[in-house]
This record gives sequence, C-alpha cells and structure tokens, in this order.
Amino acid sequence: MNRRILLSLCIFLLLMGTSCSNQDIIDENNINIERIETLEDDIDKLKTEKEELNSQIQELKTIKKASEEEKQFYLQFITKLTEPMSETYLTEIAQEQWKYSILVDEVSIPQDGIIETSENSFKLIVSEAQAPYIALPTEIHNKGKISGDLFSTHIKFLNVKPTNTSGSEEDKISSTTYTFSNLNNEIVINLEISKELQKRLGLNTNIITVKKVDPTTLEDSQATDAATEEESNDNEEK
Repeated sequence: MNRRILLSLCIFLLLMGTSCSNQDIIDENNINIERIETLEDDIDKLKTEKEELNSQIQELKTIKKASEEEKQFYLQFITKLTEPMSETYLTEIAQEQWKYSILVDEVSIPQDGIIETSENSFKLIVSEAQAPYIALPTEIHNKGKISGDLFSTHIKFLNVKPTNTSGSEEDKISSTTYTFSNLNNEIVINLEISKELQKRLGLNTNIITVKKVDPTTLEDSQATDAATEEESNDNEEK
C-alpha cells in the first residue's frame, strides 16, 4: 500500500514538473515572437526613413545643379558686361571685394598709425577677408587682392620682434596673430607696412607705432582725446 502511494506521488510530481517546464517554453516563445515583431516594425520604419532621405538627397542635388547653372549664367553675363570696361575700373571694383585690417587687441589702428596700450602683453592681428560671395569672374576678382603675400611682403617689424606668431585660415578669411609679451614700461614698438597696404587700410602713414604706457597716462590721454573730440563737435554744430 505504501509503495502505491509513494509511486503515485512520484508520478504526480513528475507530471507537475513537466507542466511547469512546458509553460516556461511557451512563455519564452511568446517573448521571442514579440521581439521579432518589434524588430520587424523597426526595420519597416528604417526603410521608410531611408526612402525619405533618398528623396531629400535627390531634391538637394536638383537644387544644387540649378544653383550652379544659375551662377554660371550670371558669371557669363557679368563677363560680357565688363568686357568694355577699363582694367583700372575693374580693379577698383575687385578691390572692394577684399578687405584688410590691423588690430591691436581688437582695436583698429587710427589714421596717424599710433596706438597706446597699458597691458604688459598684447596681440596684433593682421587679416585679409574676401567678400562672402564672389560676384565677379575669378580672373577679375583676384585682381583685387593685394600683391604678393600679405604677411611676408607687406609687414616688417623694425625694433621689437613678436614673442609668438600664429596663423589662421577660415572660410575666405586669412589672418596672422603676432603676440608681444612681457613688455617693459614705456616701450615703443614700430612696424613698417608697404605703401600698398597703407592705402588699403586708409592710413596717413606707413609706420605703425604701439606705445606701452602707464595705465594712468593712458586714461589721461583718452580723456583728453574725448574732450578734444567733443569740442570739435561743438564747433561744427556752431
């Protein structure tokens, strides 16, 4: 009797274990099916996005081609339009497309070429910038550029050499930064620029002078300049 009960109990436990195992397999299969369906949905979405991107690419290519054709049309038109014009006149137009500047710590050089600073170090930045859009034929446009190399041909440091020199090339802008450090009080730094660069900068002299002065002296000088300018404006109004 006991054997029968024990055997029945074993069979019951075995059947229960098999049932649980089958249920686990079914649950795992359901999870896998859901994952597959999710992945299929993701794939369909990616296919749709790819088709949309391809359509946008084709549209952009069409726009680019049309823009290039329009640009060529206007360049050819301008070339024909400028043929009767003198070379001098065309050069003047081209020069308007090229801008040159010299800054000392972001301050433009005044027309007399003399600028003061109270800092122990400063940066002198020389730059050449083209117009963002080239409206003239390339051959004419390039005539507006200063002759030779701006940084090696048109600038000469006379008494004090820069502590460090670094260059920068951006879209249609070239610049060189000359750094002067550890300056003594009342030091004067002179540099000579070419007559051609002087003309392009609109300066009255081709000698640029940077004076290191005491902060108090600089403040007094700025106050005097402001007073002189105000007096000049008052006289003009009268």
